Amino acid sequence: LDNKEEEIKELITSIQNEWDSIGVIVEVAAINVPVGLGEVFFNSIESHISQLAFSIPGVKGIEFGLGFEFANSKGSIVNDIPFEKDNKIAYKTNNNGGILGGFSNGDNIVFRTVLKTTASIFKEQDTVNINDLKDTKLNLKGRHDACIALRAIPIMETVMAIALYDLLLDYKRGK
Repeated sequence: LDNKEEEIKELITSIQNEWDSIGVIVEVAAINVPVGLGEVFFNSIESHISQLAFSIPGVKGIEFGLGFEFANSKGSIVNDIPFEKDNKIAYKTNNNGGILGGFSNGDNIVFRTVLKTTASIFKEQDTVNINDLKDTKLNLKGRHDACIALRAIPIMETVMAIALYDLLLDYKRGK
């Protein structure tokens, strides 16, 4: 892990030295989520989390469990197969990210979001002057984040917490 962390730091420093930016994928997981949170359609766990996640500027995609890998997979291979464990239902895999049919299934809830590169970079860029509609060059000054990963991690953790807490309140009220 330390080696990977060092590689990431070096990559971000390199990108920053080029006055550029790079995107990021942030993965978040929640453990010990009670079984049965969510609903089938409009209040599914996925829709709650996704609505909050897409409210964050820069988020361009979200996936749960295997996410987009499902497109190239067979159900017979990636279905989460239940089994009995300590008088409870458990699953051999967590390919669906702890969510089945819009409800929590007792496994860890896992989602990933992709955030775009920051547009405000110091590298000279082409643009249009909105006053005279003429092509011009843009040269920014000020703060520059080469990668917003460090800022995005606690935000996505908060997205998960708010979504689950909201669903937990509904669950306790019997909605």
